[in-house]
Amino acid sequence: MEIYYFTGTGNSLYIAKKIKENFIKCSLIPIETLLHLEKITPKSKEVGFVFPVYFGDISEFIKRIIKKFDFSNVEYIFVIPNCYSIAGATFINLRKILKAQNKNINYENILFMPDNAILFPIEKDYEKLKQVEKDIILVIEDIKKKTNKRLSTNYFQILQYYFMKLFSNWEFSPKKFIVNNSCISCGICKQVCPTKNIEIKDGKPIFNSNCIHCLACFHWCPKEAISMRNFTIKNRRKYHNS
Repeated sequence: MEIYYFTGTGNSLYIAKKIKENFIKCSLIPIETLLHLEKITPKSKEVGFVFPVYFGDISEFIKRIIKKFDFSNVEYIFVIPNCYSIAGATFINLRKILKAQNKNINYENILFMPDNAILFPIEKDYEKLKQVEKDIILVIEDIKKKTNKRLSTNYFQILQYYFMKLFSNWEFSPKKFIVNNSCISCGICKQVCPTKNIEIKDGKPIFNSNCIHCLACFHWCPKEAISMRNFTIKNRRKYHNS
C-alpha cells in the first residue's frame, strides 16, 4: 500500500501514520515531493490519499500533482480528507480527476480535526482530537476489508464552498502576511512551506504568490512572529497536532 499525504499542521500526517501502523507493507509519501515529476506511477495496487480540506475543497496544488498519476494498475483507491466541518466540493472535484482515467474512488470518508485557520474554543479542539481516535479505527477496518463507500453530495456545502473560495482568495492573500520584530531569522517558515513560496531576504521571510493557505509558517514559527492582516487568523492560537 502507498499513502500519499499532505500536511501543514500535522493532522494529515497523524492520520497517515495511524493507517500505516495497521498494515505490514505500507509506504508514506509526502505528495509535495512529487511535484517535479511529469508522471507518477504507484508501485502498489492499493493507493490512498490523505490531505486537509482548505475552504471547502482539495487544494489546487494537490490537484495538480494527482493529475500526474497513472492509476492504470491501481485496483483500490481510498481518500481520507480531514476538515473542521465542511468537505464542500472536495470529492466532486477529485472524482473528476480520476474519471479522466476511467477510475473511481473506491472508498471515501472524512475525519474531523481542529481547524488551522479560524479560532474556535480550545475545548472544541480537544473534543475533535479525542473523537478522531475512535473514528479512525472504523476507517482503518474499512480499508482492511477493501470496503467500497461513496459519500452523498451535500449541496448546501457546495454553496458554502463557492463563498469560501472567494473569501479565501481575499482574506488569505500572501500580501496580508506580517512579520514582526520577534523574528530571529531561523528560516523554519521557509523549511516547512510545501510550495517553496517563502524566501529569506535581509533575515526576514518574503511571501511570494504561490501560497496555498496551509498556514504551516504561521503555526510552526517558534517566536510567533508571523501573523496575517485579517480578522480570522490574527488572533488564532498556534496549533500543531500533538
